[in-house]
Amino acid sequence: MQFILHLVLGITIMGKVVSVHDGDTISIYNGEGKVKVRLAEIDAPEKKQEYGNEAYRFLERNLLGVDVKVDVSSTDRYGRKIGKVYVDNVYMNSIMVENGYAWVYKGYCPKKSPLWKVEEVARSRRVGLWKQDNPVPPWQYRKMK
Repeated sequence: MQFILHLVLGITIMGKVVSVHDGDTISIYNGEGKVKVRLAEIDAPEKKQEYGNEAYRFLERNLLGVDVKVDVSSTDRYGRKIGKVYVDNVYMNSIMVENGYAWVYKGYCPKKSPLWKVEEVARSRRVGLWKQDNPVPPWQYRKMK
């Protein structure tokens, strides 16, 4: 039986964003190689889902070619580092939620996280995907596909 360690607490990686895969996944080059990073605690619409391309383009406009710091909390089953992404001390995961490009990822975000309030404000302002009457969360969309 093989065990895979999914927890990599306390690691910070820095590098330049060399590709944006979708609204919550990027690749950075850290001087040693490419590292795929999944933005922690949020879930953006899938590319083929309504508002998915907008989320992707927003992240691409704001991160592609930019130096970032990633506070890694774990590694997922696909080998991606899960982390909080910062540009000059600006927490990009929160920016995605604040602008209506991502949900707080239920089940993966601590109840005490400030992201919950950020999403509540975005919903009340009806920004981004919250302009829709009943936006489908990506985790439900994936189950339907």
